[in-house]
Amino acid sequence: MRMENIINRLKEEREAAQNETIKVNASSIEQTKKDKLCEYWQGKASGITTALHLLQGIIK
Repeated sequence: MRMENIINRLKEEREAAQNETIKVNASSIEQTKKDKLCEYWQGKASGITTALHLLQGIIK
């Protein structure tokens, strides 16, 4: 294989690896957003549950 072919092949492989890295990073960012959103709503639900328990205690 000629040196030029080897260099071109390595460039292609590098570009493919970079593209995969970008995809993985985007996926990780998306998952982090989902996790944060889930934490937010779990906190909201917990707060509502606490408020309901307090109201039940007041009503009784």
